[in-house]
Amino acid sequence: MRKVLALYDRDTSYATRFMEFFKKNEPEYEICIFTKAESLQEYLRQHLIDILLLGTDMGTDDIPPDNVKLIVQFTEDQSKEKDFEKLYIFKYQSVQSVISKAISYFRRWENELHRQQPSGKTKIISIHSPVPEESKTAFAWSVSMLQSEHSSVLFIPMELLPTDICSCNESDNNSALSEFIYYLKENPDTITKMRSLVQYHGNLSVLSGITCGFELLSLTKEDVRKWIQSLITSSEYDLVVFYISFYSEAVMELLKQSNEVLVPWNNSKYEKALLTEWNRQMEVTGAAIAQDRIIKIPLKSQADGRYLGISLHELQQSRVWSVAEDYLQ
Repeated sequence: MRKVLALYDRDTSYATRFMEFFKKNEPEYEICIFTKAESLQEYLRQHLIDILLLGTDMGTDDIPPDNVKLIVQFTEDQSKEKDFEKLYIFKYQSVQSVISKAISYFRRWENELHRQQPSGKTKIISIHSPVPEESKTAFAWSVSMLQSEHSSVLFIPMELLPTDICSCNESDNNSALSEFIYYLKENPDTITKMRSLVQYHGNLSVLSGITCGFELLSLTKEDVRKWIQSLITSSEYDLVVFYISFYSEAVMELLKQSNEVLVPWNNSKYEKALLTEWNRQMEVTGAAIAQDRIIKIPLKSQADGRYLGISLHELQQSRVWSVAEDYLQ
């Protein structure tokens, strides 16, 4: 049964444009549009709404609480979007951004409501590729999505030059990871901040989005130790998956702290040479990882744009999804 998103806004032109865009782009949801408060209230007497986007002229006190799962209020003050006590969305932005934020809020609410209690022991997996390539990013997403079907999983893609590998990588905060890195360096309570920045894709929690790749390079070994320690101490997640496509002292520390290091590669002579050099440098710097913790994942072929902008359904039909399933069996 499809979930229902309802919009109440007296601006008929905006409501019509919103409905047209929504029907084309969100097949998993039904859409209901109301431009009169009386019509909305009458509908709510007999129907349940999953997400209600409420115009600025109507307060939440006017809505019967039993028939709406989540209310998100439009605001003309953009700073209110950072209010954690109440859910606001700045109205004057693209319809796509409004919908993305509303659905992300709902997914967060659903995950918190139905979330399984973590096992109490957090496992860290790093997926590291010295050679960035889209099939490797897609593989990291696949592993994380598959694991989230039965465990509490946080996925953290760390790429200096991130691209929209698949449409499941949409986010209502394009710099959430950057914001967290700045906070990590200055504050002790990192988990509370991280929780406020995480986005949800189905059952998967995701912390992503950087303003500039230099922010990732600013991470130190001490930052990584603090971050990993807080993740393990809090037991917030059963599994944390990092995807890293660059090499630095902080990355070396992250790999050392990981329970497993997955290395996806395409079996080319060039990648073999790079991996050999990577192993040599790890040994020289005293950061060598026990071989039983390193798992090489052959992907066999490059994607050449195949994963750019694909949907989650398309990702599930792809070769890298099958490779991820084989690894997890």
